[in-house]
Amino acid sequence: MIYVTRVRLKLIEIYIMILDQNKYEIFSLLVRVFTGFLFLFQGYDKLFKIGIKECLRTFKNDSERLNVPNSLLWLVLGFTSFVEFVGGVFLIFGFLYTYTLVFLGIDLIIVAVAFGMVQPMWDTKHAFPRFLLIVLNMFVLIQFNKYTLDKLFNL
Repeated sequence: MIYVTRVRLKLIEIYIMILDQNKYEIFSLLVRVFTGFLFLFQGYDKLFKIGIKECLRTFKNDSERLNVPNSLLWLVLGFTSFVEFVGGVFLIFGFLYTYTLVFLGIDLIIVAVAFGMVQPMWDTKHAFPRFLLIVLNMFVLIQFNKYTLDKLFNL
């Protein structure tokens, strides 16, 4: 019984040591996966749940008022939906991490410009936290991206 307790204590010590040595990498992993799921579900909803056609109907009046061609609106909605969905998947697994963050940043700029054109004083409660997570991933946590497919395959 005493031997089992000592083994358990030793395992707990090893576990704490591993956590202490990898705390930044683990934090980076958690933030990256969280950010990935946010974008994944946002893109999933636009692509599969709501659909691009329904999204087009939502913005049709505003695009006509601003003289935005339907082809450009379709292109922007398709691009942002695809980037959010695929970018979310890539972030979750840490695949092409830097490029994915750049594309998601471009996506957020496009979304900000579009919403700014439609309603100059638009509520940023959904876009701004995503922007902060992208900035956090790109400029702070990218140095701790130990648990990614990029590191696994040396990409």
